Amino acid sequence: MKKEKILIIIPNGGTSVPEELAPHSIVSDFELFMFSDPLANQLFAFQKAAGVVDSLISPLFIDLNEHFSKMPPSYTSGVIKTETPNGKKIFEEGVSPDSIASANILRRYYFPFHDAVKRSIMSEEINLIVECRVNPAVGFRNSSDSGVPMPLVRMKYVANNRGKIYETAPKILCDFILSGLRESFKNEPCAAEFPFEISEREMRGEIALNNSSRIPFISLEICSSLFLNDNHFNPDYMKADQIRLKKLNEKLWNSIEKGARRFGII
Repeated sequence: MKKEKILIIIPNGGTSVPEELAPHSIVSDFELFMFSDPLANQLFAFQKAAGVVDSLISPLFIDLNEHFSKMPPSYTSGVIKTETPNGKKIFEEGVSPDSIASANILRRYYFPFHDAVKRSIMSEEINLIVECRVNPAVGFRNSSDSGVPMPLVRMKYVANNRGKIYETAPKILCDFILSGLRESFKNEPCAAEFPFEISEREMRGEIALNNSSRIPFISLEICSSLFLNDNHFNPDYMKADQIRLKKLNEKLWNSIEKGARRFGII
């Protein structure tokens, strides 16, 4: 199979708890699922991409987009969170990772992920990087979209690196990709005012800031309502319709590939 020169990064698709923190976690399996990017590791596993870098660890415990220095207790919403996006405590009362546990977590999970991204960029001829996310149907309480219905597709192409604002990719590249996604999902129900959005909200995460200076970098966010719904998801077993996920995977990749080819970078 011919691989295209596209690197896919999936930072938040994991649901596992680091063994260093597991004894003190009070988060349920359902919360681990819902407060990850649900099923992102499967949804964005594009076989024709030159590389796919993902994580098995829950973003509640390792936020790969935060700077490694942002650790508790100085930061409550840094690499290791102390609350879920809806404000529930993650750890037992009075418990916080100590410096030894924090260092081990960075060494075992955080740095290897970022190193894997760098190796993929260096070892392959990459012409486009796509950071892939799954958004909830309605924004979580502690988010900037709190209580707001989310678009089916949101793309980003602007970053803010400690005050320096710049485009990480030409907007027309997002236009080309979004045109395919709009056609693929035009009949899907959506409560958002604008179901398809190219946002100028600034990306501030470490993945974008560290990997967007040389290669076009875009963020692609898909709404979970496309598959976490009454027709395609069983909440009792936390299982989704595999046929539906496969079809979504194909539609997403086709739009990315066609848009990148139309732009002329693959």
